[in-house]
Amino acid sequence: ENITPDMAKEILELYVEEYDASRDKDGWFGHIKEMCEKLGYTPNVKEYKKNPDAYKGHVGDVSTVIRLAVTGRKNTPDLYAIMQILGEDEVKTRLQNAAK
Repeated sequence: ENITPDMAKEILELYVEEYDASRDKDGWFGHIKEMCEKLGYTPNVKEYKKNPDAYKGHVGDVSTVIRLAVTGRKNTPDLYAIMQILGEDEVKTRLQNAAK
């Protein structure tokens, strides 16, 4: 709700460049948290709630943008598992299409 189309595009363009399907689940989520800091979001939801004016959003916002781009839905089963099933090429294609 608090992510503009331009913000979503920025998230997706960075994520598609850095997406690596060989990461394990912890590494995958850790990478999303690292992206947050690069993009001006906090990887910690509690930190965002304490000081929302200091950030564009939080890790949940970033992961929701990715989830919507990959699945077309806000709520899904385990996103990591879905992305593993789809495969790296399909995930990147969906991310690129959503960024457009």
